[in-house]
Amino acid sequence: MQEKRSSHWAGGGVNGKYKDMYFRSLIELSYIIQNYDSLQNAETSQFRIKYSVGDKTFSYSPDFYNKETDTIIEIKHSYAIQKMSEKLKAKITAAQIHFKNYLIVTEKDIEIIKLDALKELVKSNIVFLNPRSFKKFFT
Repeated sequence: MQEKRSSHWAGGGVNGKYKDMYFRSLIELSYIIQNYDSLQNAETSQFRIKYSVGDKTFSYSPDFYNKETDTIIEIKHSYAIQKMSEKLKAKITAAQIHFKNYLIVTEKDIEIIKLDALKELVKSNIVFLNPRSFKKFFT
């Protein structure tokens, strides 16, 4: 599996891996830590759907699947939801139609990991940051 790239509004552009799950924001990392035992990565062909905006077709894979609640989870920064683009609207609409249980989680819905706690997890080799993220927080 390739490491996910950060989007502009993904919560600070922090990329890395926690156990066997990749994250691309502090919001995603925080969600993974709080729900790890019930999650699996949903960015696989099993969960991929197609959606269209105008005459263009795109492919979308949500962030996580909660095995216990049979719910698809998409992590978004609240700003992205407030300023929702046409493409994001189409993606969410397609996901709501395709998946029985679809939930969008923002930083307002969960407790975000603090910088000191993130640094401790990295020092303890529990969280692995990509080189750019590591440099951002440790140099």
